[in-house]
Amino acid sequence: MINGRRILAVVLARGGSKGLPGKNLLPLGGKPMVAWSVIAAGASRLVDRAIVSTDDPAIAEAALAAGGEVPFMRPGELARDEATVHESLIHALRQLGQPFDYLVALQATSPLRTGADIDGAITACDSAGAVTCVSVVPAPKSVYWSFAIGGAGRLEPILESQWQTRRRQELPTVYQPNGAVYVARVDWYRSHLTFVGPDTVPYVMPPERSLEVDSALDMTLISALFTGDSANFSSRLETRPMNELLKGNFQTKTQVTDAPTKQETLEDRFEREAMKRLGGSIAYVSKKKVMWDLKNDKG
Repeated sequence: MINGRRILAVVLARGGSKGLPGKNLLPLGGKPMVAWSVIAAGASRLVDRAIVSTDDPAIAEAALAAGGEVPFMRPGELARDEATVHESLIHALRQLGQPFDYLVALQATSPLRTGADIDGAITACDSAGAVTCVSVVPAPKSVYWSFAIGGAGRLEPILESQWQTRRRQELPTVYQPNGAVYVARVDWYRSHLTFVGPDTVPYVMPPERSLEVDSALDMTLISALFTGDSANFSSRLETRPMNELLKGNFQTKTQVTDAPTKQETLEDRFEREAMKRLGGSIAYVSKKKVMWDLKNDKG
């Protein structure tokens, strides 16, 4: 609760996934991935009630084991590829039949978001008197340097061409939603069915907590960052499902000795462990990292 306003958090975790089958149950840090969103919601100091919306009995069981609440099963028609998140959230509100002032949507595919992030987004929305808040992350590549491919097969700037000659440091900072936390006033959300509008405020999160899992590669990278302990990386993570998913997708043409010659930063360690999971390696040679080779790479 914040300023007398009641808050409902809904962890969204459907069973079907085309890009990464069964992703919400893949092991991450010794737990099914969905468990981390349940844990984050439980760690929030502002959320009054947190539930999990799923159509999959296995996901429901994993959520319950993590201490979550699954008061109902999502109907199958709301778990199809063409179904929207908004339909599932309205269904949850109707099923509960309780009065809430704020709705918080938490996608299970953002396991690095914390309870403090959830509270930060709620506070940002409430303190600004806004109707919605969306968590965002600084975009890794500026939209000011983005292009479309025109009808003649030529690059066309998305924005005015004057930006193409600017240095990166001179470009405005741009942000993109990271999928971790969505907050909305329930009354406004019911009538608009969106989390983004003219009155939306941001909650800025760092890149290391903004990774989403939509593919096998995403899972590999997030696993490397999640453990944070390179010495016990292989033994602490149940890797068989990911090894099966990644089998045949990558190969290494040149192996190098991955012995760092300088003290590693968190980013360095993240890249090092990610490459190990992909079957490649990183070495520090003349301050340049030797990266893995993608399969069929002609370079």
